[in-house]
Amino acid sequence: MSHSYFRSADFILGVAILAFALVTLFVWIPFDIDTGLVEKVRRRNVIGDSLGPSVAVILIAASAIALMRSSKNSPAMANHKTWFRIFGFYVVLFAIALVVMRFTGPLFVSLFNEFVATELTYRNLRNIWPLKYVGYVSGGTLLLCALSHFMDQSLSRKRAVLFLAISCAIALFFDLPFEDILLPPNGDV
Repeated sequence: MSHSYFRSADFILGVAILAFALVTLFVWIPFDIDTGLVEKVRRRNVIGDSLGPSVAVILIAASAIALMRSSKNSPAMANHKTWFRIFGFYVVLFAIALVVMRFTGPLFVSLFNEFVATELTYRNLRNIWPLKYVGYVSGGTLLLCALSHFMDQSLSRKRAVLFLAISCAIALFFDLPFEDILLPPNGDV
């Protein structure tokens, strides 16, 4: 392997994502989720709470490895300041998307309370359709739109609608098969 292989921004980003995925898979998930991948309930196997996050993190790790392998075709970084600036952009972007995801639902309920003069709480409504999708879909759509704009230096209305549809499809994919699942970040509010 050449020296420039390790200086590629794609390789360094892949290593960072892989490290995050491994820590999540072997530390965060086992210590944060009480059930395993598959649980035995009343002599029947059911999906455990950690199966979904574990599969997602394994896919993230596989993507990181693919990014690292393909990085030998990427140009070497011009300098480390550029890489840190780009990495900082990603960190800020993900933080903003998570804030939007976390506070959109409660803000929506607060605004509704102001106009209708009620005392509703988001905690009591967080699993009611369509309110349970508001935070996840808005944060996910914002993240996809921002990443698309950053990568292509443009964003069309058609692509924004596509990203909205993708966010809705992912939310439905995780929500519809399970009765008691709360989409992120609804479990924390």
